[in-house]
Amino acid sequence: DTGTLPVFLATFVGDRTIDWGGVASNGVLVILPLVVHGLLVQRNLIRGLTMGAMKG
Repeated sequence: DTGTLPVFLATFVGDRTIDWGGVASNGVLVILPLVVHGLLVQRNLIRGLTMGAMKG
């Protein structure tokens, strides 16, 4: 079963109840790879932006 991440997170919301534990834990799992990628790319991104600003 495929779908986007927000649709997957919406499956934890019922008619009258919300599984807050499921929403929170899956929200962390969704955001964690983005944070790790940002930390790994940060140094090169700053270097590239700085070099581009100095050449102009």
